[in-house]
Amino acid sequence: MKKYAYKFSTLVKILMFLAVILALCGIAVDIIWIIQDGFYSPYVGMRYILLFIIATLIIVIIVSMWKFSGYKITKTELICSFGILVSKFSLADMTRITVNKQKKQLTLTFKDESFTNIWVKNEWFEDFLHEILSVNDEIELEFLEEIPKDDPKNDNDKNDKNKPA
Repeated sequence: MKKYAYKFSTLVKILMFLAVILALCGIAVDIIWIIQDGFYSPYVGMRYILLFIIATLIIVIIVSMWKFSGYKITKTELICSFGILVSKFSLADMTRITVNKQKKQLTLTFKDESFTNIWVKNEWFEDFLHEILSVNDEIELEFLEEIPKDDPKNDNDKNDKNKPA
């Protein structure tokens, strides 16, 4: 079983870091308020408890996203995890993989015609595909070719309502 870790952009990493810092500041302010004022009424006590719970949840969710997001391929399934959210897809039920290498996207199609899209890094694109196909060699592989926007074959320009006639 190999794990392919999700890579966040620098901007997302900075935002996650700032959110954790703000949550830690919220916990610190909460503790200071408790020490200074105490629980002089039930409503104030509920406010302290609620602030502490929300700040702790923010920290847990962001740290779990940072540390545990990625893909795992086992002998029977593909496990996609994004923090505490986990999705499992049976490799035996997978019928087709549509590869769009330009977008680094794989569209996984299953026996019931349902599908899911996943995005993979260039560094492990080939290894990821090879590992899935080594588990289930009956999966049909389809490669998409991206059509440039200015190509006359691209029909998307005809449907663009903002484009002048």
